[in-house]
Amino acid sequence: MTDLLSGLFASKVRAAVLVYLLPRAHRGYSLTELARATGLSTSSLQHECYKLVDLGVLRDRREGNARRYRPNPENPALAPLTALVTAAVGVGPMLRAAIEDLDIDGQVAIAGTLAPTADPAAPLVIGNVPFARFADLESRLTPLLTTLGLPMPALTYYRRDDWDARLLSGNALVAAWRSGPGYSLYGPPIVPSWAA
Repeated sequence: MTDLLSGLFASKVRAAVLVYLLPRAHRGYSLTELARATGLSTSSLQHECYKLVDLGVLRDRREGNARRYRPNPENPALAPLTALVTAAVGVGPMLRAAIEDLDIDGQVAIAGTLAPTADPAAPLVIGNVPFARFADLESRLTPLLTTLGLPMPALTYYRRDDWDARLLSGNALVAAWRSGPGYSLYGPPIVPSWAA
């Protein structure tokens, strides 16, 4: 276990790889893609990714001409490591990263506090969102929320005009959501303070 800890915390490049890959476990990244995304050199990334594969934190797989890296879900340290990275980076950025590449015509946010002791948070989707996107959202958000000890609550969907009408009418639930904490995950912030 001490080899794993010393291996994990020995490099800033390794930390950058984990921050980038852990919330994006749904797909693998080549060294070229990681270099583009992180601004680091492929040679330094190659060494660190090999080390993380040796430690069992990442998996690698050859796909065509590229070797792709992704988190290893079978590693028992992955959940606490993801929780540690989330604590360091923030839950909002991690959840945003998990869904950043979804094509959604609207906004996604989580209203409420994400903490095991808090009242359940409510993921909000506002806009013209195809039904298929709901399954995508859940499949991307659930692993991170589960790692944090939180269940994936049911998504709440509003068409943009319905949300605006409820907002204008002073709907109590919408007003409570807007006055409390939250996280904007996709699209323009529903509440300006949720952007952080």
